Amino acid sequence: MPSTNQRRWARHRHRRYPQIIAVLTSFVLGTNAALPQVDFDRMGKVAIAGSFAGLDLYSSDGGPSASFDATTSTIFLRSADGGLSPIGSTNAGGSVVAGCSLGDSFYFAGSFSSVSGQNAANIVSYNPSTSKFTALAGGGLDGAVEAIYCDSSSKSVWAGGAFHGPSSGASGYSGSVAVYTPSSNSWAPPGFGGLSGPVMSIVSNTDSSSLLFGGSFLTSYQSGSTTPNNNVTSVSNPNVPQSSGSTPFSSSLVPFPLGGAEITAGPSSSRAGLGDINAILCPSGEDGPGSTWFGREGSYNTIIIRNFQAMTARGIRLGNTFFDGQSTTVFCVTSIPDNRVLTLRYNVPGSSETRTCSDECPLSTDPSVAFQDFVFEADSITGVLINLKEWAKDGVGLHLLQLLSDGSFASAVSSDNASPCYAPGPSNAHATGSWSQATVNTDIPATVQTVLTSNVAVGSTTSPSVTWNVYTSASGQYEVYLIVPGCINMQDCDSRTSVDVTINPGGSMSPVTTTVSEQNPQDAEVLVYKGPLVPSTPDYTITVRLALAANPTGQGVGGQYTLVAGRVMMKLISTDTSSNGTSTGGSNGTATSNSRRGFGIYEWPLRNSPSNVNATGIIPNETETSLTTAAFNLYSGLGNSTSSVSGARIESIVPYTSDKTFLGGRFTLRDGTANIAQFTSGALSALANQGLNGVVSSMVLYGSTLFVGGSFNSTADNSVSLRNIAAYNCVQRDDKQR
Repeated sequence: MPSTNQRRWARHRHRRYPQIIAVLTSFVLGTNAALPQVDFDRMGKVAIAGSFAGLDLYSSDGGPSASFDATTSTIFLRSADGGLSPIGSTNAGGSVVAGCSLGDSFYFAGSFSSVSGQNAANIVSYNPSTSKFTALAGGGLDGAVEAIYCDSSSKSVWAGGAFHGPSSGASGYSGSVAVYTPSSNSWAPPGFGGLSGPVMSIVSNTDSSSLLFGGSFLTSYQSGSTTPNNNVTSVSNPNVPQSSGSTPFSSSLVPFPLGGAEITAGPSSSRAGLGDINAILCPSGEDGPGSTWFGREGSYNTIIIRNFQAMTARGIRLGNTFFDGQSTTVFCVTSIPDNRVLTLRYNVPGSSETRTCSDECPLSTDPSVAFQDFVFEADSITGVLINLKEWAKDGVGLHLLQLLSDGSFASAVSSDNASPCYAPGPSNAHATGSWSQATVNTDIPATVQTVLTSNVAVGSTTSPSVTWNVYTSASGQYEVYLIVPGCINMQDCDSRTSVDVTINPGGSMSPVTTTVSEQNPQDAEVLVYKGPLVPSTPDYTITVRLALAANPTGQGVGGQYTLVAGRVMMKLISTDTSSNGTSTGGSNGTATSNSRRGFGIYEWPLRNSPSNVNATGIIPNETETSLTTAAFNLYSGLGNSTSSVSGARIESIVPYTSDKTFLGGRFTLRDGTANIAQFTSGALSALANQGLNGVVSSMVLYGSTLFVGGSFNSTADNSVSLRNIAAYNCVQRDDKQR
């Protein structure tokens, strides 16, 4: 896994070498006194008084400590016993602000011309085995470096800052980003050329599939007026019920059909017509016998849903019962198989306020609230356990229970596609050519999946195909994934090849084709499309087709390629289709008044990276990601003009989950959000107390606590006093900063 390193040196992932620490603020140390001969074991508790800035372990073999030049930055090595030893200092006036490790070397970056007498421009490597600093190719970079990231998967070092390129030979660079390859001791521009302003932060996303760049730069994407989706009319299935306890986003998530799942509840009521948990999965009748479930009177109750296969669940929908005055008031949800109590996010009925809960989640007892949607973040799960903890009147009860997907889904095996609630019918798949059904293990223990496989002759000009018609309840911005079973489990790695996946987004938009390798050893979710989807009516489906690639990879086995078709998954990112158009082509160029602009954030995929991208010009719409919306929101929130973003910057980015990313820096949005924000469910929003009243320069996530450092003394609303460092509880928003 690549190691993530923020702009401000906050920590180092320990390897077999002693820890190295870059001192960012220069200081002067006096000479240590000789170690006194004291029997500390007999002293008991000891208090230390005096005037000092810190404590360190004494090293008897290091001799007296040298004084340090206050005009330099010094790099220390920390030994196994915690002692600190200086290993090098910059030139006078130099600074070290970032570092990371790759293989047997450490890399340090900042603004300097030398370290320990070794000429190096703003970036340098250190080998603990030889205790030597070495300049990188060309001597370094021609401007200050503010962030570096060591990618162990590609064995490369990414540098970001206020530079154009290498100190010698910077032609071909667009600025602010450069990539160093240690094996060849060479620099290269990134696949997107560079960025238009300083880069302050480089981190990976939660699954290390892409890099996130933060700073003070503009991005421009093709205008919606040049693509068909400018005239897109959003559609949604009118049969999907609405409630003040849901949002347009959660209402668009298709429920999993649970008819084939194992669902148990107990203890259940013995009252006639009220003891069947299956009656509330998709109730058609009024709240009461036959359409409502009661737990045994006065009993704490548990509902368990097991599907015994991977599900990309995003939430749970609960409708309370009010029959005979009985209701559930408090509950919690635990994921299966990892047995983790989930943090749920919900909308307070009748308001725009969003809250979170975990161990004790409230369920509305207002009869006008038909149901509530509770969304969560989870990797693939196989089920959930719902604990109903408190109730009104005689016991717990529910009128509606649904497990929500993260958008929509379909299997290549038609018999695996059941009809979700409210859908005109099930998703389906149609195959041409010869396909065989196979049941294979997945990477989740004790689970299997059913897929289709087909053999096609190497060199064939025709191909078998599978076409999915995926029920999608509403238009929106989606990421579409092809779920490709791992070739190790199927024992067909040598015969695997590549396929062309074509998606028809609807809304008069042109089809988009992506070539995907199916030679993955483990199960993989491969992104094949990102952008707006507009389902066809009246069946509300999106069409996806898989066939042999036009230029297949691999040699095959016995003159045959193997194609595999499993599932497709459509992850809802936002319900807005008007702002982020997509196209099947387009070239880079100069930003125009019609281009759509973003600020401060750019995401670059490390896998299946697009070609011919120049991020300082017009960026093709098909390269947009969910975080592109965050960049659009920042630009708009700052005033929607190049002058209004002057002076603003993103200095720190912390991905929390696949759907939540924290942004810190110097900015004030028109809604009052100041210097720190979160991007979740396709929207930028404030943290508690509207943020902080000063610049955020660094953030570090520890568990569910976000530690924030910078130059501030209170929250933005002046309700909480702080002193340049704060902790934010990511799970319980009410804890706010402290």
